[in-house]
Amino acid sequence: MLILGFAYIIFFGMAFFVPKNHINKFFLFIAGILAIIACSVKPDVGMDLYRHYAVIVEFRRIGGKTVFDDILFIRSIYFYLISLTPYNEFLPGITVFCVYYINLNIIYKIGKKYNVSTQYIVMSALLFIASNNFLTTLSGIRSDLAFSIFLYFLYLELVEKKFKILSWLMYLLMCFLHNTMIIFVIFRLFIEIKNQLIIKGLQLLLLLWFFIINYIMAFLGSFTELSIIALLTSQINVYVNLTEYNHFAIIYSSINLLGVLFFYSIFNCTAKNKFLECQYFLRLFPFIIFLLIGSIEIYYLYIRFISNLYLFNCIILMLLIHNISRAKDEIALNIKLIYFFIYVSLLFGNLIYLFTQYYVFIQFGL
Repeated sequence: MLILGFAYIIFFGMAFFVPKNHINKFFLFIAGILAIIACSVKPDVGMDLYRHYAVIVEFRRIGGKTVFDDILFIRSIYFYLISLTPYNEFLPGITVFCVYYINLNIIYKIGKKYNVSTQYIVMSALLFIASNNFLTTLSGIRSDLAFSIFLYFLYLELVEKKFKILSWLMYLLMCFLHNTMIIFVIFRLFIEIKNQLIIKGLQLLLLLWFFIINYIMAFLGSFTELSIIALLTSQINVYVNLTEYNHFAIIYSSINLLGVLFFYSIFNCTAKNKFLECQYFLRLFPFIIFLLIGSIEIYYLYIRFISNLYLFNCIILMLLIHNISRAKDEIALNIKLIYFFIYVSLLFGNLIYLFTQYYVFIQFGL
């Protein structure tokens, strides 16, 4: 924990002294340091990473002949490629580097696109670093990596208007890295819907999905000849029936959700039409929010889906502060102070929670 804490102190200390033309390099530095730390983590037997290492060891023994036997073949290819190296630790290292750099790079690109000041780009990046669960990223591997790659290509397709075919290919491939990505591919299809009545109906369905889960599972059950759908329904059943419950995790997730709802509501009312290129990209955001609220009765899904909101929240906050900074009147100043108060509360609240509830258990040793 001390190593990670020291790294965070360095990041936060250096952040506001980085020139604007070197911000992306600074983000590269942050991702690199966190990757090195991830390589040094010694997983205990209860961590997903421990089981992932066992899979890599098995690939070293038998080779890659079974890679395509797995329906999640992108996962198998990734683990097999790591097995070709002498170090299992490359798995969390590469994953952490990709997750953090991809998300920070998206923040940087959007900030640069709208000529956001350096301090607001950095503030947004620091909030992401403080909010994202480093331990979950390095241990779970697949979920955060798949979602980050999905978001990067979503940004390229919808904001930069590039690589549409490649982006759709990557969306589909990510479903074979982690099967829950099917949900986000469906949300990507929802983005194309122009009829607001249909959109509201879909959002209501997401909000109430727990109460109609039997109908949803029955519908999905008619597609179980597709292995990936069968795997998804099996995983949903596991999550629904889990009895684990952590009050701190629920409180932490709910506070973050309230912060997200506050910033998104303000953005929707005051600034949405001022950042037209981001509108399609941010349209994914409310679908995830409604899914998260609809999952409140399912502990594991609720605390996991909150992480899918962090990047959007950081971007929205950055654009909100940038927008309000153009006004110089007293009302604008007071609104800006409210933003900063909530920002600081989320920043330090997330850091305290993650360090005391997660990072304190990290063990190091190669």
